Amino acid sequence: CLGWDLFRSCTALEWVYVPRGISYIGFNGCSSLREIVYGGTMAEWWEITVYDDDFHGTALERITCTDGVITDIPYETKLPE
Repeated sequence: CLGWDLFRSCTALEWVYVPRGISYIGFNGCSSLREIVYGGTMAEWWEITVYDDDFHGTALERITCTDGVITDIPYETKLPE
């Protein structure tokens, strides 16, 4: 589990490596986060639990997996007004 308790509002974090085997992930408030490098496949990425607000306040542009890059980010990254 890599949750917002660990990375909560890490404003200087631009990218992070996420190993295979993670079941939950969230980077709420990490305003400089642009890339996640994942140690598994895209299919494995989609098995990770992500809640609606887990990427609020980030600048996430891509998720790089071992078999490709996800650039159509399906997560809400804008903070609610």
